[in-house]
Amino acid sequence: MADLLRQVRGLWCCQRLNQLSGVLNLNGGSVQLTSGGSLNLGNSAVNTALNTRLVVAGGSFTTNGLVSATTSQVVIDSGTAALGSFRTNSDFSGTLRINGGTLNVGDVNIRRNAGASPDFTSGFIVTGGTASASTIGLGTQNSYGSMSLEGGSLTATGTITIANQATSGRGGSMRVLNNAVFTSTDSSLGILMCRNNGTNANNVATATLPAARAASKNLRWDSIGAVTAGSATVTINGGTIYLGSGGIIKNGGAGLVTNLNFSSGTLGARSDWSTNLAINLPNGGNITFRGADAANVAHNISLNGILSGNGGFTKTGGGTLALRAANTFAGAVAVNGGTLDVDGSIASGNGVAVNSGGTLTGDGSINRNVVLNSGSVLRPGSATIGSTLSATSLLWNADAVFAFDLGSTSNQITLSGALTKGSAGPHNFVFTPQTGLRKWECLHSGDLCFH
Repeated sequence: MADLLRQVRGLWCCQRLNQLSGVLNLNGGSVQLTSGGSLNLGNSAVNTALNTRLVVAGGSFTTNGLVSATTSQVVIDSGTAALGSFRTNSDFSGTLRINGGTLNVGDVNIRRNAGASPDFTSGFIVTGGTASASTIGLGTQNSYGSMSLEGGSLTATGTITIANQATSGRGGSMRVLNNAVFTSTDSSLGILMCRNNGTNANNVATATLPAARAASKNLRWDSIGAVTAGSATVTINGGTIYLGSGGIIKNGGAGLVTNLNFSSGTLGARSDWSTNLAINLPNGGNITFRGADAANVAHNISLNGILSGNGGFTKTGGGTLALRAANTFAGAVAVNGGTLDVDGSIASGNGVAVNSGGTLTGDGSINRNVVLNSGSVLRPGSATIGSTLSATSLLWNADAVFAFDLGSTSNQITLSGALTKGSAGPHNFVFTPQTGLRKWECLHSGDLCFH
């Protein structure tokens, strides 16, 4: 051991290539692997005791075994580390922290790192560098387990479980800040909240994404068994998140409370996805729903649950955003790209603006004033010929298009208020198909101001 490590002011520094067999027990002080230093433990475990530190600072550390933390820290500042798995024991403040360099690890299990509330100063922390993990568990034994992504990137290839408490309160929490890049590639469960079966009302899961660049196959609540209690909250208030075909799913019972609060940032689509869950649009908020992926390939999003709250949203991307519920949100809507398909209803509130590159369609009702701006399209109705889209009023500005699908009858737009001509210039109609001579009714308006 003396040939392997050299003690410098209480710090054990490894500065050259070494290979050990057997368990490494760090009972006091620190072990630091500096530039040029390398330590390979094979399949052996690493046990770090109270207030100890294992630091990779330019060197290389490898073990295929379990690295466990007991109120201690494993830190990668630079260099590379490869761990079979990492686990915090039943003590607070255990930490796996990546400030730079590269980490590859199997399962990361932050069983608990805090007591009555989440602690993002310990647990699993990424502030820089590149990290990759297979599965991640947060809050799997009493108390809270937390993960904080504050920079750099993290890729999880397996399930991310947030809150898995059998009987005790508290749970798991994650957050993504500062444009950190977070990617979940698991094709089955993705991010799984409130995993454990049972009726534990205090099994609490939270995910906060204020400034993320994230991608996940899906967000799930209880895909393992009959969870009938607890709560799971997802807050998007900045950054960019892309969901895959799994969408946002709840498989638990009515007693499992789900809260989706979307106030700002962008929620996009890696592929077509949907959710049946209600979404809250908080006061003053304006989330962007992007019907496309990061490469701008169009995909569709279907929101089948109620949108409520005083906030609004912006639609971008070439795909379709479908609203299929009786929505009660009060904030403004801007369609800046692709299609907004209103098959349900939108309650009274601020207006709906369809801007250049955007299309408004559907056979639902919009109890608001609609503005068609230059370069936009209104295509009322659905694939069923003769279907109707209704709205309170419509301001039709120049270079916007009315598009109608014609058959034995026509799709229609019905206004309870006025149709008003806006800016000067051409106001265009497009009729599909354009064959034969027939009379169609395309527009019903309570008032016409078009001169």
